[in-house]
Amino acid sequence: MADQQPDTDPASLGPVRDTAADRRSIPNLHEIAQAAADKHGECRRPIPMYTYDPDTGDTKYVGAPCKSTLENVCPSCAAKARSLRMQQAHEGWHIETEPVDIKRDPTQHQLEVVETRASLMTNYQEAKASGDQDMMAGIREVVSDVDADLRETGGRGRLPALDPEPKSERKRSTRRRQDVPDLPRKKIDKATIGRQYAGKYRPSMFITLTLDSYALDSYGKINRDGATNADGKPCSDGSAADPDSYDYRRAAEQPSSIAARRPTR
Repeated sequence: MADQQPDTDPASLGPVRDTAADRRSIPNLHEIAQAAADKHGECRRPIPMYTYDPDTGDTKYVGAPCKSTLENVCPSCAAKARSLRMQQAHEGWHIETEPVDIKRDPTQHQLEVVETRASLMTNYQEAKASGDQDMMAGIREVVSDVDADLRETGGRGRLPALDPEPKSERKRSTRRRQDVPDLPRKKIDKATIGRQYAGKYRPSMFITLTLDSYALDSYGKINRDGATNADGKPCSDGSAADPDSYDYRRAAEQPSSIAARRPTR
């Protein structure tokens, strides 16, 4: 009797069981989604934000970018943050000294163009005095080309018009009361860099917060929505009811240092 050959067909052996190493080598759905986000330049881990449309009353969740600055966390947000920092550095956001404005001297071509325009201005006034309309129209066309040439050379400022319009008297829409003292004027420094705090901090904006209370401490009473002052006039929501007694310093210092004083086990 002939020997029977073993059946080597994989299908006849049943399903092949994957090993743990094989399963670990297969990308999971989370990794596939991250790869798709990287391919299209989108955020890897968007943060769901609850939004409300006051016009339609609709509410929905939208994905907001995580804005991470680490490339291993989110390459798309890190690239956008790097591009923003480069733009800010180019605009001078991080400079520590005042920028020096180096004014360039007028070029020979600019001087010639200005002299030509001055001559045309004189000729135009003479033609206007004699009533030569054709000459005036021709000079207008030439002056228009001269002005365009002067703009292309990099000149700035307003050029005098051939026929200046009479200036109308400026009238204020609201007049200041004459029975009250003038508002104090603070001298403005010709500087672009703000004040430096604590030797190393130079914020671009400084705000003061009014808090009714924090934990067991009270800084002072603040006005709620619909509050009125002693004269019966409405007060702004969140303003201190008594600015003289409100402890602004402790209200600003304590919340910022509460993390350092948090009890630990």
